[in-house]
Amino acid sequence: MTADTFDSFDGNYLGWVPTIAEDSAPTAAGYDQVVTSGAAVLPGTGVDDTQPGLADGRSLATANAGSGLGIATMGARLLLLIPVSADAGQYRAQLTFTTIDLGG
Repeated sequence: MTADTFDSFDGNYLGWVPTIAEDSAPTAAGYDQVVTSGAAVLPGTGVDDTQPGLADGRSLATANAGSGLGIATMGARLLLLIPVSADAGQYRAQLTFTTIDLGG
């Protein structure tokens, strides 16, 4: 294996417990940023599909449309179950975060 070659395993072995560290307090203009953390996602075990982990993506946090302008600090405790079928070697992770405005 060269230094630029990495092994891989499915993302369903990764889970998380999202947290909200803080969100903005109400402003003088009346805006109040309120953020709700997403649901905890257990990592999959690879035995069946009842715990898909984060392979399909999940919400880290949500805010109601029109809930205000502000800053929110979010985090997550990551849970990774390395499958017993994983070969010894180098692995690289890539997490993709997408923000979606569902407001009108």
